[in-house]
Amino acid sequence: MTQEDLLQNNQNNMTDGQHGEAVQEKDETKRKSVWPLVLGIIAVLLVSAVVLVILFPQVSQNAEDDSWERVKLEGVLRVATSADYPPFSYYNQDFEIDGFDPALIQEIGDKLGIQSEITDYAFESLNKVLQND
Repeated sequence: MTQEDLLQNNQNNMTDGQHGEAVQEKDETKRKSVWPLVLGIIAVLLVSAVVLVILFPQVSQNAEDDSWERVKLEGVLRVATSADYPPFSYYNQDFEIDGFDPALIQEIGDKLGIQSEITDYAFESLNKVLQND
């Protein structure tokens, strides 16, 4: 090998070495930049879990719901709806509550062998009505 060949090989080796170092630095930068994202996601999940635990306390396992017993005893399934959302619930030409929801409620009552009673309430007050029962 001539001196020129050796010089060319040295230059190629230096270029390859520098390129390898640059690739290594890029990989390290990518690895470093992923950690803040991962830590951020973990922090958001932890904060969300704490908020859920605070806002939605667990209901006591001993608390029993006797709604079904009351329905069976009275023989009437009472349902509150807001009859101003056609086709789900609305007043028909005979001024009776009609639509998909009342039909479903009626069918459920028929299958259970009990009467169904549908009462119209303003949408804004439905939550209060249901809580008072």
